[in-house]
Amino acid sequence: MLNRYAYRKHFARRTRRGASLLEVGLVAVIGVVVITQLSTLASVHANKRAAQLDARYLTDLAQAGRNLVVGQAQVIVTGTPLTLTPAQLEAAGLLEGGRTSQSATGRDYSVIALRRSANEVVVMARGAVRAGETAPGTWPETGEGIARVGIVDVNAPNFVRGPALNYDLSWMTGGFAAARPAPGDLVALNVVRRDQSITPYLHRTQNSLFPELNQMQTDLDMGGNNILNAQTITADTIDLRADLTAQSLSATTTVHGALSAGSLTTTGALSVGGNLRVSGNVEAMTGVFSGDVNAATVAATSGQFANSLTAQDLTVTQGLIAIDLAADNVVTDAITSMNATTRHLTGDLITTNRVTSSTRGDFQTLTTGGCSGC
Repeated sequence: MLNRYAYRKHFARRTRRGASLLEVGLVAVIGVVVITQLSTLASVHANKRAAQLDARYLTDLAQAGRNLVVGQAQVIVTGTPLTLTPAQLEAAGLLEGGRTSQSATGRDYSVIALRRSANEVVVMARGAVRAGETAPGTWPETGEGIARVGIVDVNAPNFVRGPALNYDLSWMTGGFAAARPAPGDLVALNVVRRDQSITPYLHRTQNSLFPELNQMQTDLDMGGNNILNAQTITADTIDLRADLTAQSLSATTTVHGALSAGSLTTTGALSVGGNLRVSGNVEAMTGVFSGDVNAATVAATSGQFANSLTAQDLTVTQGLIAIDLAADNVVTDAITSMNATTRHLTGDLITTNRVTSSTRGDFQTLTTGGCSGC
């Protein structure tokens, strides 16, 4: 008699064994697919990460190139590319040292400065594909420390394309052609315009190549603050609203306050609203003084002294007007004074209320209210 129960049990075991093999096969196939996908995703991620590392370093290189251009430390000739290596930029102090210059994607780094015109310089930090190698065509993604970086598209070799970047390279012909990035190259871009980034700013340090960068192009308002440690001040006109203290001064000068100096020389007119104290000599084309004047010697073409004038030697080639004059030696063509005290007085015309001479007076014409010791 057929044992149906035993047959069903045997058949069930066989069925279960076949299903188990099928499941194993399906799992193996799915595992292969998953591993393949994971491997692909890992490869893509690695390429993106490598491109991101390159993009960040290229951004730093482009900024270093920009600093070179803005600093105007080197002449960049129009139509002739200037190519520098990262080592050269680091040696010049433009690139932070201690960083590796090895490319994560096997590229060669360089920085190129190209002057398109007198007003514009294009800086390109280039990650070039090495000869005989094929670099991945992965676009660099945006991220911290990455700015204006793209790749030269193989299908559009006239453009550098990246996030928010679509730069046309078709102008790079003639002398610029040799520096033009090739398809597959990573490029960080920085454009410097002289009228926007250089000339509006006054440079602290001397620039012998471009002295205009150390020159003001408008008035300088100090806002009530001081100018300290100036060695020499050269000016067409000095107009001071308060006091002036100086060792020497050469210019046409108007001082509304007091003036104190070691010596004073002006090629033009000198006008002092307050007192003048000079331990050395005073020389001026003309002099107008509202306060007291005290100096070792005074020499001028003409002079007007509203208050007292005290000097050892006084030479005025034309007219001298003083309220109170005291000098050891006076030489002038004409003197008009309320009171004159001198050791030696020589003049063509003297008009005064009183002349006091401790030694003698030599006058061609003297008109005075009183004269003692003449």
